[in-house]
Amino acid sequence: FFEEGVWTPDLQDQSGNSATYNANEGKYTRLANICWVNCVISVATLGTMTTTQAAQIHGLPFTAANDAAGGHSLAGAFWCYYGTNLALSTAGGYVTSDPEPNATYMHMREWSSTEGVSNPLLVSEVSADGVLNMAGFFRI
Repeated sequence: FFEEGVWTPDLQDQSGNSATYNANEGKYTRLANICWVNCVISVATLGTMTTTQAAQIHGLPFTAANDAAGGHSLAGAFWCYYGTNLALSTAGGYVTSDPEPNATYMHMREWSSTEGVSNPLLVSEVSADGVLNMAGFFRI
């Protein structure tokens, strides 16, 4: 089975409030039970998002496999290959993400190379005028 298409990424806080965008678009390629996605999210404003909550990207084109261990998804992984105007909490940090099992959204994380840990990416760290280009894959 092979399919290509578009999807609309929606940056939200944990309460479901969304940002407003200069651009938010994505593309996907599905091959059997693997879906490769990429997207750009260019934030205009944070809108009514709560800046102390964790950021999530909603709108994945398919539901991620219901597969987790140790409280973390085994269904896939995403990474930010370009970001600008972000307010990351540590120098040397970078943005990663993983899909919520049995759902159509990803948890955003900031990997801190100085601390050696991955923490939730807060809405305030995305910031107004922040840009994220993400890519990755997940199992369906």
